[in-house]
Amino acid sequence: MAQYLVPNPAHLASCLRSINGGSSTIVTFINCLSVEVKVNWIDSDGKLKFYKALAPNSQYDQQTYVGHPWVVHTDTAFAVFHPLSGDNLNRAIIDNPTRPGRNNSTTLIPIREMAALPCARSLNGGASTYVTFFNNRFEDVRVYWIDPEGKKKLYETLQPGGTYKQQTYVNHPWVITTVTEPERPIYIFHPTAAPNTTATIF
Repeated sequence: MAQYLVPNPAHLASCLRSINGGSSTIVTFINCLSVEVKVNWIDSDGKLKFYKALAPNSQYDQQTYVGHPWVVHTDTAFAVFHPLSGDNLNRAIIDNPTRPGRNNSTTLIPIREMAALPCARSLNGGASTYVTFFNNRFEDVRVYWIDPEGKKKLYETLQPGGTYKQQTYVNHPWVITTVTEPERPIYIFHPTAAPNTTATIF
């Protein structure tokens, strides 16, 4: 499964840490940028561990585990990658989200528990944009906006196969949860400046 990595707010990294018990997998990091990027693992204490300086237009394979997040960064931006499965088909594509011809469809960041949410909150000053949420699961999901105080605000309940277009802003995070009780978070989504982004909920 290929994921185009998109820039994330800097405070997000402080919320992340590796969780033990996930299956082993291989991630291929692909640098499509014209600058070097640095690849870092986030350990179980939330600390960054440097692994690789990836040259422009190059790639490398990294053994890791589901539940172990990675941070890829340049001097000006960073993105988070979460391995999604143990099938050795994970590809983390590092590219400019506004480059002509780039697909604006993006994979959301999986989260396992509400522990990641206290650090997520809306910040003022971001550019206006639109996102279309597409529910590709076999169950209903809820779409929440996280306000500047870090509180969830319900905006939509999506049935399987349903879509919902929402005007929002860069630096305004959204959370996707299950409908069945107890409600469980599935994804957190950070809009980018790319117009008409599609957030596919797997």
